[in-house]
Order: sequence, then structure tokens, then C-alpha cells
Amino acid sequence: MNGILSAIQQLFGHVIFWIMVQPWEQAIRVRAGKHVRRLPPGLHLRVPILDEVHKQSVRMRCCLIPTQTLSSADGHTLIVGATLGYAIADVELLYRGLHHAEDTVSQLAASFIAAEVFGLQRDAARPDGIGLAATARLKDTLAPLGFADVSVRITDFAFVRAFRLVQEGRWMNGSALRTEAA
Repeated sequence: MNGILSAIQQLFGHVIFWIMVQPWEQAIRVRAGKHVRRLPPGLHLRVPILDEVHKQSVRMRCCLIPTQTLSSADGHTLIVGATLGYAIADVELLYRGLHHAEDTVSQLAASFIAAEVFGLQRDAARPDGIGLAATARLKDTLAPLGFADVSVRITDFAFVRAFRLVQEGRWMNGSALRTEAA
């Protein structure tokens, strides 16, 4: 029964002759797969089957950047986690430039954080400095893609001890652990 109801809903969803764009949204209409037009907030007519409408909220969004285990320039291990805030300024640029916006933006932010940490000595690594550097690089990268109010905030930051047996060449069939433990 649920399958029948969802099929009817889907059918009626394709024959609706209007679209409502809220004041906090931007929308673009693609007619016949080639004519793109930005729709301002309000009620708009749409031709079923010919028109495809894409709406996005332009309000501030936040997402988590997964915690990374990184090495500083002098070989110290650092764990860094962050949050990313951004808003969409131009939905047309967004749709022309990116497919999965949140995934792409969070992966770019993670790579910029990693690049910043890799270039720092332990004594120079500070959460605020890493966040500001990643924010600056991300703003430059995302501005042409329709993003605004980009910010990276470091939430987790800790230097940890790590076993480096593989990197130092002391790993041989587990014997290095037994030798050092003895």
C-alpha cells in the first residue's frame, strides 16, 4: 500500500505547475536541459516534464570535518578535528561547479588543514593559526564556486605519541616489539 501511495505522490509531483521559492532560498530552473534561469523568491510557473528546478537554502550551514592524524614538519603526531561553516551566495555557480557540495567542501577543508600542519614545526602549531590559514585558502578556492561566509574552526587539537616502527625500519615480523618490550 505504501508503494502505491508513494507512486501516486511521485506522479503528482511531476505534474505540478508551480514552484515556491522561499525568501531564504535561491533557485534555478533548467528548461529542456539547456536554458538556465535564476528564480527569485516567490511563486513561479513551471512546465511539467520540461522544467527541472533546483533550490538551495542560502542560510549558514555547518558540517564536521573528520578528525585527522597528521605529522608536523618536525615529525610530531597531531590529531586535528574541525567544523566548517559556509553559506551559498550563488546557486547557479554552485550547480555549474560542484556535484556534492558538502562532501567536496569538507574534503577540501581537511586537505588544507593537513597541508598547513605538514608545514609547521610543533612549537608553531596552534589551533587558531591552522584554522585561519585553512579558512583563507578555502575562501579563495570557493568564492568562484558561489560560496560565502566560509570559516574553519579547529575543535580537536592534541599532540600524541605514536609508534613509528614502520617508518624507522625497525619492524620485522613483530620481533621489534618483543625486543623493545624486553
